[in-house]
Amino acid sequence: MNGRLQGKAALITGAGSGVGYEMTKLFAAQGAQVAAVVLSDSSLKKWENVENVLPIQADITQVKDVDRMVDEAEHRFGRLDIVCNVAGITDLGFPLDETSD
Repeated sequence: MNGRLQGKAALITGAGSGVGYEMTKLFAAQGAQVAAVVLSDSSLKKWENVENVLPIQADITQVKDVDRMVDEAEHRFGRLDIVCNVAGITDLGFPLDETSD
């Protein structure tokens, strides 16, 4: 890898599997410090002791968890340059103006 993201700080939701997992691996390999946001304990363990990765367990459907995950990442990294909301959540087909937090 050529370190294209060296010195950048990223937060990626959905880092427990699929696209979010692969993005987290790629961003870290490219030199970014990555807050890997996952929902489950088992997914959290995937990121323990991985270089450049800060594992954070949060439910992004909960505003308090969203605030906490951003605060944790900014506290650890000093800033956030990149945010990727990759977590797969169904909205059950409700229009945006009818969807609560």
